[in-house]
Amino acid sequence: MLPSPPSSKPRAIAALLFLAVVGIFLGLQVHGSGFRSDLGGDPDEAAHAVTSLMVRDYLWQAPGRSPIAFASEYYEAFPKVALGHYP
Repeated sequence: MLPSPPSSKPRAIAALLFLAVVGIFLGLQVHGSGFRSDLGGDPDEAAHAVTSLMVRDYLWQAPGRSPIAFASEYYEAFPKVALGHYP
């Protein structure tokens, strides 16, 4: 006796479920303006980007060194650093 072929019904249900989840995620991104946001939407975005790069560079290049000294030197080269800066 030959084995019966696998049913395609579970695959179809899984494919529809996957498409529904992808559709929900895309809908939420469109609704939340996820495709329109970019650097430059806020006047402080440049400062936030440079500050995050400074933290990354400190962790990569100078762990154990004084963070204040590193930030002072970094600020001389990139004056947009705004760590702890509040309007």
